[in-house]
Formats: sequence, structure tokens, C-alpha cells
Amino acid sequence: MTQGIQLQPAPKPRVALAEAKIDLITGSQRSGKSVTGVAYAVDDYYNNLDALVTPNGEYIRARALNSEEKSLLKSKGIFYNVFNPVVVFSDNGKSSKIVNIPKGWMVSSPVKIFANFHFYGVKFVYTDLSMLLQYLNDDLLKDAWLLSDESVMTSARNSTTKAGKIMQSFGATIGKRNLHFCLMTQYNRMAAQEFRIFATRRIDCTYDKKSYYVTCAIEKNGEPNQSVSFYAPNYWRFYDTNELIRVPQKRIDDAVASVAD
Repeated sequence: MTQGIQLQPAPKPRVALAEAKIDLITGSQRSGKSVTGVAYAVDDYYNNLDALVTPNGEYIRARALNSEEKSLLKSKGIFYNVFNPVVVFSDNGKSSKIVNIPKGWMVSSPVKIFANFHFYGVKFVYTDLSMLLQYLNDDLLKDAWLLSDESVMTSARNSTTKAGKIMQSFGATIGKRNLHFCLMTQYNRMAAQEFRIFATRRIDCTYDKKSYYVTCAIEKNGEPNQSVSFYAPNYWRFYDTNELIRVPQKRIDDAVASVAD
């Protein structure tokens, strides 16, 4: 814990995502595409955190460090990383200090995350294709992150099915919903054509086994190409890379019926 640094002001209410996006994240097996999607969502979650949650369920108002506070810590030779430390506030919000998040405490954030795989250590909603279709007309799917691993929600192979056609219509409403939709798939052609057209960013990932860094080659419409790298182990604790992505049961049942004697 860092003592004696008093800070102001209290955290401001969260604003909506600055830009709705569809990120088409590609790469071969073990290239870092899944951890790239996780990193985007988790960074936003932590950057907009509003409280720490104790093991007893008590909420303590908090926020992420800003650039001046990071510079202050750096000038004092104090180490910080992507997630630690944070700023916590007194009950009346008039005083604050920088602390490291105690072990076993959770972080609360207004950022909503939906995904077809499990997150750990942050609030999220597990969302398969069936649930997504059920809530398309609900305000639940607004101002949020939606992550689809292995192109299950947007597979080109299912683009002519009823669900596939509805998903294509859904893709056209990403801007109205203010969603940030990350599609992680091995190859560009595995995503339905409409989502390849809708994509606002195309991100190709490579992973260096020696340095543990993922490098992302980013193509964004109307902007020069970029290359950014990040340290993958920072994000491994938030998901399980070996989790099997579930195939909708009806598709399995239909497939079994098609080969039954």
C-alpha cells in the first residue's frame, strides 16, 4: 500500500463507449487472438472501475489511476502495472489515496461484458447464440462488449440458416446498440461475409513463445495500419484458453439425426 498521497476528485459517471466497433481478430492456433479480445474488454473494465469489493461484499468507491498519478508514482520509483494500484475514496468522497488491491478483493465496474466463454475476476454474462437471439430486442445488449470465440456466433457455414440471417441483421445494428463486438477466429473467411464487410478493424495476431508478447497488426478503415504488442501473461488469469466453446445443442441434434440409421 502506498501511504500519504492524497488525491481528488471522486470518480465521474461512466460514459458510453467512444466508438462502436466490430473487431475481426484472426490468427492461427495459439497465436493470441483470444487473449487479445480478452485484453481489450478487461482493459476497459479496469479503466472504468468504480469500486473495490471486499470478501464480505462491502463496496469501497474507487477508480483507476490517471496519467498524472502514474507519473507521480513513477517519479517516486513506485512500481505499477495494468491493474494495480488504484485510487480509493473515503465514505464522503472528500479524501482519497492510492492503494494496491488486496488479495481476494474484486473489482466492480459499470462496463458490461458478454462472452461465449467464461471470464474470471471480473463481472460478465455467459452468452451463447441461443441467449443472444432471445435478447436481441432487449436493452440488455447495448453499451457493452460482446466477445465471440471460434466464430461460433457468426460462422460463414451457418450464414443461410435462420439464426445466421438474424445475426447478420444484428451486425448491422452494432452502431445503434453502441456495442463493441470482438470476433475471434482462425481465418477471415470463417466469419460470415456480412461481418467481414461490417468489420471496422481487422487484427491479425502472432505470439512470441520466448517473450510471451502478442503482436497485433491492426487495419482500421480510413487510417494507417498499426502494430501494437502486449504482455499476454497479464491477462491469462481472466480466462481459460483451453475452455471448449459450446456448439448449440440443436445443431448437434440435427447433425446426429442426419447420420442416424
